[in-house]
Amino acid sequence: MSASGAPFKGEDNKGEIRERNMDDMEPRKRSDALDALIREDLSMKSVEELTERIELLKGEIERISAEIGKKQNSRDAAEAFFRK
Repeated sequence: MSASGAPFKGEDNKGEIRERNMDDMEPRKRSDALDALIREDLSMKSVEELTERIELLKGEIERISAEIGKKQNSRDAAEAFFRK
């Protein structure tokens, strides 16, 4: 939607005109699952549970880092292509 609240039109990745909302352009908010994870009371967790949680989160960090690397490589390739 535009500032006036009306939807605006834009091309999708196939060149087709589609209506879009300004909400599509806004940064995404943190997920409910992430918020719950961050706010969880850790005081009742055992050392083993906390250690397991750290290992799971390290794995998630590696997965996210790999995805960031893929996206950066794609962006760099696109930028190099259009610089020619």
